[in-house]
Amino acid sequence: MWFTERIKALLSTIEVRDSAGKEVDRRDLQPDVKEAGLVHLSLARDLGPGTYKVTWSAVAQDMHVSKGSFSFQVAPK
Repeated sequence: MWFTERIKALLSTIEVRDSAGKEVDRRDLQPDVKEAGLVHLSLARDLGPGTYKVTWSAVAQDMHVSKGSFSFQVAPK
């Protein structure tokens, strides 16, 4: 995920859940080593077709907290 500035990854959270509410991320949020506003989160390898919801809470360097969510879909092969 991209943010407009570097976030404190250790204090921030990103969760990805399937339509049944099961968490499908690997809880391994890491900042990118080269891009200040980019963080990475691994997803399960067997991510099947369906709608997924991403919920995030990001702590900025000045300790300001932002929150949000969005959905995405994986189409059948």
